[in-house]
Amino acid sequence: MQPTWHRFRIDHRDFEWAVMDGSPRRLEVRSAVGEYRVVCSIMDNPPHDVRNYIARSFVLAPTILGSEFPRGAHLEAVPVSLDGGFEVAEHGLIHTEFVRSLLGRWENRSRYKWPAA
Repeated sequence: MQPTWHRFRIDHRDFEWAVMDGSPRRLEVRSAVGEYRVVCSIMDNPPHDVRNYIARSFVLAPTILGSEFPRGAHLEAVPVSLDGGFEVAEHGLIHTEFVRSLLGRWENRSRYKWPAA
């Protein structure tokens, strides 16, 4: 099944996001024009979560697949996997405002660590 792409604007640019089925599920965010492309795994219902009747998803640190990251900057070598963080999607809900906030969090270098050169 093909994913459904959801379009949104941030900083006067068009981006799209989609959740890909699989195990684990994946969140992909890309620019409509340009080379911004990021993908990350989504861990649903972690085994240590005792509230099994409420889905909680961890959106793991992203892997940068496109040569534009952060927005407007150019990377020489891709892919690059960031480390050191995750975000919680309560009830497993991934929505546009959540994705919009992820872009800012991913680009905050104090929260996500770049691999050693």
